[in-house]
Amino acid sequence: MTLDLVIMMPEFFLLFGFLVLLGYGTGGLVSPVAEMITVADLKGKTFSSMLMPNVSKNPTAGPNHAASALSYWAVFWCLLCALLLFFSPLHSVFLGGCFQKDAYSLQLGGILFLAAVFVLRVSLGWQKTAAIRHTEYVYLAMLALMGQYLLIQTTDLMAMYLCLELQSFSLVVLCGLNYKSAYSIEAAMKYFLLSAFRSCLLLLGIGFLYLQTGETTISSLSNLVFRTQTEPSLLLLAGIWFVTIGLLWKLAAAPLHFWVPDVYTGAWSSVSLWITVLPKIAVLGFWTHHWQNLWRRTFGNTLSIFRILSMLLGRLAPLAQTNLKRLLAYSSIGHMGLLLMPLCGSGFEATGALWTYMFIYILINLGVWGLIMQEFTRSNTPSVTFSGPQYIWDLKGLSQSAPCAAFRWAVCVVGLMGLPPVYGFSGKLGILYRRLNNGLYITVAVALLYTLVGRVYYLKILKVSYIDTRNIYNSYSGMNSISAYIIATSVALLMIGLWHPSFLFTFGHLLALQV
Repeated sequence: MTLDLVIMMPEFFLLFGFLVLLGYGTGGLVSPVAEMITVADLKGKTFSSMLMPNVSKNPTAGPNHAASALSYWAVFWCLLCALLLFFSPLHSVFLGGCFQKDAYSLQLGGILFLAAVFVLRVSLGWQKTAAIRHTEYVYLAMLALMGQYLLIQTTDLMAMYLCLELQSFSLVVLCGLNYKSAYSIEAAMKYFLLSAFRSCLLLLGIGFLYLQTGETTISSLSNLVFRTQTEPSLLLLAGIWFVTIGLLWKLAAAPLHFWVPDVYTGAWSSVSLWITVLPKIAVLGFWTHHWQNLWRRTFGNTLSIFRILSMLLGRLAPLAQTNLKRLLAYSSIGHMGLLLMPLCGSGFEATGALWTYMFIYILINLGVWGLIMQEFTRSNTPSVTFSGPQYIWDLKGLSQSAPCAAFRWAVCVVGLMGLPPVYGFSGKLGILYRRLNNGLYITVAVALLYTLVGRVYYLKILKVSYIDTRNIYNSYSGMNSISAYIIATSVALLMIGLWHPSFLFTFGHLLALQV
């Protein structure tokens, strides 16, 4: 009993931290205005006048922005959780075998919390600019993070379903918190309805698997499939297929991508960044740890269909987009096509290439979304401050008015292209090189063709920033200091990484060896 409590200490720490944030956020900080302490001025008053004292609004106490105060505590909490997982020496199976804590899941859990630290911190300054005063924003994000962390460790299909629903519920509410915007309401409704449809398919697949085998533990299902000499039954194949559809929906792989553009556009930019990075880490971690062997044994390279469709849609659909967030939404679908490419193969080398590219993708998105979440002014309305650039033409003349910001945009955009001299080239080269070693020449040729087509809308951003400068000087009005440091660090790592790529490649390789 004592050993079980020690093993589950990180989970208890997560739960305790969440409850503390919840209690702190539902107290006096709930007020959407600055917390004030009123002081009664009773000097020289008679008893009758004391009943109606003069009230002074000074002094003030407490944080002027409640959501930011909670976010600082959440950042500190996530950092402690990351350190706890990175240096946890105990590996075990707990809660009746539904969750497995080993070296792979602990390392990925630490990476997940470390990514959450940077995502929360880069959006802290933007919360004040965008007037986010909802304290529930923070602990809904932490609730989603808890579901993602547990998803990495799960070994049971029903536990996986509960973890997915935990994060989906939180993300639906986060998408709709900006209830004064019709786009936000649309994003929440689409995410909710399509997520409900995905849940139905997922439960149907789990039901089929349980009806056929009487098991929901993934290791038991894998043993049954691998040790059976005959072909798997139709019901078993349908169950595996529906569960996979549910996972690919969370990864936003085409043709299961219909929610992505509207959710990215309507939700707050900080929520869009959260959806871009953290669910992918959790689902890919679960897939590579438990689901990959079962899927490969039953359906082989069928995942190539989703990969090709994702790359095709992610390269052609953005050509007509002018909204930056919508363009990045389709770009994420295209990058998911590349991330699915290692899953079409097998072996630790493919998994290592997957995680290397994922780490680079996180760096690029921290830079891009960090630039979107900065105060911005347009030349035609200099007195109005926007929460960030919204359209491609907002970046006109940026090289003249803010050359440093324009350079950061250029580095991040070239990283999304996957071209030298930026680190994104190394990640894409690692994935394509593994495919060439497996003899998949047509796959590599198609990927290169899609990459060539995708250059058009990325180059449009560079053209607007550096060439279209006709007396239009839109600019950033100011940047939060810590957010600027995070963006600058991401850009510096992207510039240096191509010449010194060994760290992320080695880390991805060592992580893959622990699967």
